[in-house]
Amino acid sequence: YTVSKVSADDATGGQPSLITSYVYCDTTSPSCASNPAGAGGAWHYDTDIDLVQPKDKSYAQWRGYRYVRVITGASTGTQTETDYAFLRGMDQDPVKDSNGNWTYPAVTVTGSHGGTATDANVLNGFQLEKITLNGPGGGQVADGVALPWTSPATATSAVQPWGKPLTAVLSGTAQADAYTPQSAHDGGGTRHVQVTSTYDPATGRPLTTSDNGDLAHPDQAVCTTRSYPS
Repeated sequence: YTVSKVSADDATGGQPSLITSYVYCDTTSPSCASNPAGAGGAWHYDTDIDLVQPKDKSYAQWRGYRYVRVITGASTGTQTETDYAFLRGMDQDPVKDSNGNWTYPAVTVTGSHGGTATDANVLNGFQLEKITLNGPGGGQVADGVALPWTSPATATSAVQPWGKPLTAVLSGTAQADAYTPQSAHDGGGTRHVQVTSTYDPATGRPLTTSDNGDLAHPDQAVCTTRSYPS
């Protein structure tokens, strides 16, 4: 079951109720324009559950919705809208073809500014994008996009009944971009701020962080390098 609306009421009666509404969808942009509410939830095969015998495994891992639209405020008053895009770990999810052979479809998710991420299993729940609008269907106020980093496998199991091993990997945020539309007074256009990071593939510890600032002003860039005792 999904939550469609939450109402927070002032017990003293002094303030109006705070209404938060949710719309969920899967295969379209965060506007959810062509999806009915609640369409398109993802179910993952039981690859990570050792307690389930191979003969009993199914698509029983609930992975949620790719896009969630959140509207705050009553329809009779001022409202805000925030659109979220999530990864759900559906890349390489085992699927049998018509001949009974296992296949492993590739799944990627692309943000509204073009950044594409592989929907790796370890990234289930990773927030790819958050768009803030000036009210429902209004102009964009801010947009934050995060692209993930995953390490090579740090451990690998034997081949599982669905034809592939389980792997353990490390994860982090490789790149974070913030887009803010500028007013005509500030020259218009969009301010693009970016931070990139690199990690030690063996431990997952951050190695470098490049705060590039506003990309229109390269002189703002600052880099931090980290080292660790062996």
